[in-house]
Amino acid sequence: MGTKGHWIAAGSVLATAVALTAAGAPWRRGGSAGAPTRPVRVTAPATTPTDWITTNQALTVGGIARRYLLIRPAATSKTALPVVVVLHGRNATPEIEEQRTGLPALVGPAILVYPAGYQESWNAGTCCAGAHAAGVDDVAFLGSVVHRVLSSQHDAAAGRVFLVGFSNGGKMAFRLACAEPDVFDAVAVVGAVPVSACEHPPAVPFAELAFDSDPLLTLTPGEPHKAVNGFSQASIEEETAALRAANACRGDGRQEVLGTLTVTRWTDCQTGKAVELGVYQGHIHVWPAGDAVTPSAGQAIWTFFRSITEDHR
Repeated sequence: MGTKGHWIAAGSVLATAVALTAAGAPWRRGGSAGAPTRPVRVTAPATTPTDWITTNQALTVGGIARRYLLIRPAATSKTALPVVVVLHGRNATPEIEEQRTGLPALVGPAILVYPAGYQESWNAGTCCAGAHAAGVDDVAFLGSVVHRVLSSQHDAAAGRVFLVGFSNGGKMAFRLACAEPDVFDAVAVVGAVPVSACEHPPAVPFAELAFDSDPLLTLTPGEPHKAVNGFSQASIEEETAALRAANACRGDGRQEVLGTLTVTRWTDCQTGKAVELGVYQGHIHVWPAGDAVTPSAGQAIWTFFRSITEDHR
């Protein structure tokens, strides 16, 4: 199952995933001050749907009843709509993640897909909770979800399928991107690094966002690595370096300071696929909500996804 076309043609599959996350505490500013900032103008999409509809979709994968939340414009679009698959954090639900990420208000016409993890967790590798303990195949489950969405939503753009994951869901996004690198046109994770080995890191446009003092992660290679069930997690900077190496990116990247968010973007990559690192200030593990001068994680991710042109996917 190595290509998106195979996923569209394939039938149902099995399921697995992992992630390590805390749910919904409010975002706050933290960390050191003094970095230059500039106001951020957040504009609504040029066109927005007049009405969204939300449905719960059920499917059985590997003998386990699963579900996903589908949020889309009420009217069928004359132009193909991007598909955004969002993996929630541990001890969260699709409904919580939809509220936390706020994507419907940011993306304009799109098909948003929020799969539900097994016992509110994903089997991302060496963790987490019920999904890992039960050995749930979330890679297969998420493959089935993508196949179902692309085959049932006739205005879905098969060439614009994006993956987002927060915390435990971010760890699962790493595992899924490694297992199926040709399925997603870009990936973004928030507050996560992998908890499973990936022999061949995916050459795909990738954005990594995190807080600089996240208590569950380490930022730089010089800090002691934090282990999950015996698996030594890479630092955020080490994981970003691995993604840059997979895309053969050169140079130091272009840096921009937006309030308490510092974004470094590498576009000089032989694969033509950009890599981005966004670091917020703060000693906290939540989905960054932003403020008047700082983009939220959702805004930063959607800006990254919109920058991915047809030639760089």
